[in-house]
Amino acid sequence: NYTNTAGDGVSADAATTDILDCGEGWQWISSTKTLTLSGAYILCQEDTTGLLLPDGTTVVAEEGTTNVIRSADRNPTAENDPNTGIWSQGALEITGTGYLTVAAGATTSMSNSSVGVFLQNEDSSLQVSGIHLTIQSKDTGTMHSVGIYSDYANVNIDSGSMTIYAGNSIAGGNTFGIQTGGLVSVDGGTVTALAGTAAWNSTGINAAGGVAANGGILYAKGGKAFEVTGQSYGMSS
Repeated sequence: NYTNTAGDGVSADAATTDILDCGEGWQWISSTKTLTLSGAYILCQEDTTGLLLPDGTTVVAEEGTTNVIRSADRNPTAENDPNTGIWSQGALEITGTGYLTVAAGATTSMSNSSVGVFLQNEDSSLQVSGIHLTIQSKDTGTMHSVGIYSDYANVNIDSGSMTIYAGNSIAGGNTFGIQTGGLVSVDGGTVTALAGTAAWNSTGINAAGGVAANGGILYAKGGKAFEVTGQSYGMSS
């Protein structure tokens, strides 16, 4: 459900209702699950999920606009839930020709990671086209800091740019630019994936399904892993 920021109690069920003129720099078409950003600053003060999106959502950043989605610096209420900028319940496409920054907040608990984009379900995927996209995760306590995370998803970029900064996890966790059980493929554009400092494992891209660089530019770098048996990789699978 959506409630506007004017504080006048206007709300709508986004699953069935178009939201076209909210005055907040975005609009939503429910039938096509299309979120168009035109100068949106979604900066959460309390919520630990910036946007919760259904399967099949397309996010479009309009040309000439700068947009920011950021969750709050705090621990989620539910144990093991991540603090995340975008939580996608399935396939997600991020496109357009504008600029979008997606940032997760910091956590301090022993059970909540910081994840810029969380792709939840078995049918999840991420397609990036055209846009200038920045994804950030923040520092954590003993848990992980990951730019893009999924147990399943394939991640593909065919144009535009995607820059990922993972935060630090120095009290016992790991840090990854991208961590997924699927394939990461670059068919065009530019991808930069940078991991932060970790206790055990710092990896730019960790993809169980492999990494395919078919075109464009791909740069992945691990940070410092300071434990004696810690590991740092640019890419691993």
